[in-house]
Amino acid sequence: MPTEYVILLPPEAWAVVLACGLAPGFMVCHIVLSRLHDENTPGQNDLLRAAGIYAITWIVAALLIWRGGLTASQSVAGLSTAGFVVLAYMQVYSQIGRGFSLRLLVDVERCGGLDLEGMLREYSDGRGAQWLIDKRLVGIEQAGLAARRGDTLVLIEPRGRWAGHLGLVIKRILKPGQDG
Repeated sequence: MPTEYVILLPPEAWAVVLACGLAPGFMVCHIVLSRLHDENTPGQNDLLRAAGIYAITWIVAALLIWRGGLTASQSVAGLSTAGFVVLAYMQVYSQIGRGFSLRLLVDVERCGGLDLEGMLREYSDGRGAQWLIDKRLVGIEQAGLAARRGDTLVLIEPRGRWAGHLGLVIKRILKPGQDG
């Protein structure tokens, strides 16, 4: 029986393995970059910087490993895998940073238990649930999708109407339920 085992995988699979192997470094890079700023600085820019560093690191490592023999199919496989890793991490990051349900649990823990009124009042370190709604409304107003007219929110034509219609179509197709 031979003492050495060679794992035979197509070159594209090795490109995927390399991207997966570098993935923890991408996450650590994002954490380090974001820790260089205070906690109120949005982490999205650092996440995009870390993604760029991850892609460049994959390219450099692939060029060193395959010594100029890097093929287009390997590049597509590796960089696509890196892209999927980044998107998956972004989803997790978004849920941690913006997840309403997780925020409620954090607030209940922080306050040692809350009733419904307390949760609405203490939401997001005491900023309250109204703060969340106002923050979201300001975001869609700044994006030029909607405007407040007195106590009414109206969609701005055509972008706001298009976005609202597209959202309905996507919800009908994907059927995410009441919370999606």
